[in-house]
Amino acid sequence: MIKIKHILPSLREKPRYIKYETAQKMSVDTIYQNIKEFLGELGMAKAGIKMMKNSIIRTNTKNLDEVKSALVLVKGLEIVKVSGLLNRIGG
Repeated sequence: MIKIKHILPSLREKPRYIKYETAQKMSVDTIYQNIKEFLGELGMAKAGIKMMKNSIIRTNTKNLDEVKSALVLVKGLEIVKVSGLLNRIGG
């Protein structure tokens, strides 16, 4: 049996959490589709986007600016805070 080696902490992707608010009631699927239109499927895969509850999106540090610019283009959506720790963002 082959033993799998652990990934070094310096090689792991570091997460960033983006908290957003919407002016009108907007579904998570609508926001996801708008980000997908801007980034494309390959960009979504590179960014490692995960839609979490309480209006929070998880992404990695390398593609944070692209995800933020995609969120700015969604009408009625405002970025409240960006943090590296989930408990500091108010989740």
